[in-house]
Amino acid sequence: MDSWSSGRIALVGDAAWCASPASGAGAELALVGAYRLAGELASAAGDHHSAFARYRAVHRPLVEKKQQIGPNVRLMVPKTADGRCVRDAVARLPLMKAIGTVERLPRAKGSRPLRDYSPAA
Repeated sequence: MDSWSSGRIALVGDAAWCASPASGAGAELALVGAYRLAGELASAAGDHHSAFARYRAVHRPLVEKKQQIGPNVRLMVPKTADGRCVRDAVARLPLMKAIGTVERLPRAKGSRPLRDYSPAA
């Protein structure tokens, strides 16, 4: 969706940015999105329009990253009969768990901590 809000209503989770069911990112996006939306609303001093704009600006890069389909998803849902044969053969290998772990490593290293929305004391 181009916009996650209208008037005083904002969307989070799959209603706003559904990632692929095979991405495994739905819960992460929903939790981080809700955290960011609540934080931006709390720090906006009642201006929900600016809060919604900041929420979208800070959360959109993560959503776009998680919506990308990686090689493991392409392998899970091949387009051809030959592709299904390859998928089935590879799925029987004990290396699949290691491949998944290796694929997740660069993402974990590139992750940044969430903004602290705590009010200044």
